[in-house]
Amino acid sequence: MLAETAPKRRRGLYSALPYTGVAAGLIMSNGVYAMVSGLPEEDMLTWGWRVPFLLSIVGVGVGLVMRLRLHETPVFQEVKKSGLQVRRPVVEVFKRTPRNLFCAWGAQMGDKSMAYIFESLIIVYVTEQVGLPEQMVLTGLLIASAVQFVTIPAFAALSDRIGRKPVYILGGVLSALFAYPFFLLLDTGSTLWIWLSIIFASSIAKIMMTSAQAAWYAEMFPPSTRYSGFALAREGFAPLSGGLAPMISVSLLALGGGEPHWVVLYIVVLGLITVVSVALGPETRGVEMFPKTTKEATVRA
Repeated sequence: MLAETAPKRRRGLYSALPYTGVAAGLIMSNGVYAMVSGLPEEDMLTWGWRVPFLLSIVGVGVGLVMRLRLHETPVFQEVKKSGLQVRRPVVEVFKRTPRNLFCAWGAQMGDKSMAYIFESLIIVYVTEQVGLPEQMVLTGLLIASAVQFVTIPAFAALSDRIGRKPVYILGGVLSALFAYPFFLLLDTGSTLWIWLSIIFASSIAKIMMTSAQAAWYAEMFPPSTRYSGFALAREGFAPLSGGLAPMISVSLLALGGGEPHWVVLYIVVLGLITVVSVALGPETRGVEMFPKTTKEATVRA
């Protein structure tokens, strides 16, 4: 919705703003967890664990009210008026823009998988391999989430200036290059270095991909199939790109006997897949969200 209503020169910025909601969610969830985890064990096991779930009703209610009151975008309304609606948009995505879809799926490998590694596996690694308290890692993740309120709009705005692909590719390259130093810094046991490594990996390298993603995915597909195309691009491959990442990374860590070299290789491979996929995809910065002709409606790969 933001991509179709934002000014062309600020589309990347506006489209990426919802991703700050992920950072906000992490901050709130960890804050609530920290609050209830301070309860006595008996209280925590009997009623304390229910508090976070009950509080989530507020978020569900706000989201429901917003969705019920939102109207369709002017672009979609124009699609209906122009008779460009298609009966089977999912099928049309595969027929008309298969290359864009597959490039988006490949790009997902870095963004989705590395999010789990840099923000979830790190808890297991630092607590079990380095031997540091969990709260120290959680604090670092909270700081990184707060930093994302700055880096997400900053990198999204950069994609408005230099293009979606350069920002996305740079994020994949930095993530791959930082894979080995990331674990070296964790092994130092230094709170400062661990926090800095989390911030760079999660709030700079990985978030560069996330910041360029929303506008890129929305601009890749013509208005008649944009909703389905965006959904397939972002979520269609997520069970494999992100869903298996925790299992794969933990298994690789166990395979290395607690040493992270196999996980490092995994991150590098993910980065390479991402870079190649984005490089093969189209540069979409500045395209019209509702082209005047049917021929212009498909972004050329």
